[in-house]
Amino acid sequence: MEKMNRRKFLGLSALASAGALVAPQTTMASVKEDVSGTKEGKMDIRTLGKTGLKMPILSMGVMRADNPAVVRAAYNSGITFFDTAHGYQRGRNEEMLGEFFKDKDRDSFIIATKVKPDLSSGNFEAEYEEQMNLSLRRLQMDYVDIFYAHAIESTGILNDPRLVKTLKNLRKMGKSDTSDFLLMPINRRRLTKRLRPAFTKFV
Repeated sequence: MEKMNRRKFLGLSALASAGALVAPQTTMASVKEDVSGTKEGKMDIRTLGKTGLKMPILSMGVMRADNPAVVRAAYNSGITFFDTAHGYQRGRNEEMLGEFFKDKDRDSFIIATKVKPDLSSGNFEAEYEEQMNLSLRRLQMDYVDIFYAHAIESTGILNDPRLVKTLKNLRKMGKSDTSDFLLMPINRRRLTKRLRPAFTKFV
């Protein structure tokens, strides 16, 4: 798997958008088991906290991508970690990834998605789980590798037992390899320091 800097990746993306990139598909036995990251010609691999999940250090945030050719260019060039969300492009982002990856070896890529918790709802647990199920249907997958509680606005949300219970249940049901409090705060500068113990404890 070829190492790639940001400039090269952006160049590939531009070519893909123009329909000018033709590249052979990268063959990978299993990115989740590839721990030879320090070898020349391989993507550096790191273990995600305490989860045991082996991940490449370079990912593609798919939020603004609406052209599968860009995803294809990234995948064919060795990018194997793709980050999306339930709300990106009103679900069309997940649908695009689902179409692209539906015929790919599930062990050849890592998918992260996320849902913003609405704790004001009187039926939070059921609604949050259904949003996760909808994301899986869009992605055409049985599970995601990483599931985030998205857009955390206050540390008080972390202490809500409904969120903790729901995240743990999603993992127990096999819908997420990693869902025990992975967090995406809105105001990183304000919250990151206070969230750090949560990352240490749960991730």
